[in-house]
Amino acid sequence: MYKYCLLAMLLLTFLLLVTPVSRAQEGFPDEIASVMRDLEYLHSRGLDLEPVIEALNKAIEAYYKNDVAEAREYLERAKHLVEELKPVAETVHLVNLLTKICTVIALASIPLVVYFALPRLYLYLWFTSRKKWIVIRR
Repeated sequence: MYKYCLLAMLLLTFLLLVTPVSRAQEGFPDEIASVMRDLEYLHSRGLDLEPVIEALNKAIEAYYKNDVAEAREYLERAKHLVEELKPVAETVHLVNLLTKICTVIALASIPLVVYFALPRLYLYLWFTSRKKWIVIRR
């Protein structure tokens, strides 16, 4: 009987110690999910997200170590970085899109340039190399 009473006391003590930590972290997964949605949007726009991902990773590691203050600090840093990147996301996406379009146009125009310019270049070089030739009548 003494063993069960001691076990129940230890279990109650553990529950009392864990409850404040778990209540302090109740909204944390939701906040991480919202940052992840923003990261997904920014990634689809072609931005470099390495510093944000590092901060978010450290926040999750601190969350699993039950270090609430450090986890909140890293999460706030990640949120701040995301908010800094949101205004430039559309501009970066537009620049990337224009770069791809210009590359495709340049590559598609190579056959046309070769078709029209190569014969002219060949004739020009042929005439300039043989302009000093003398034609003899027979």
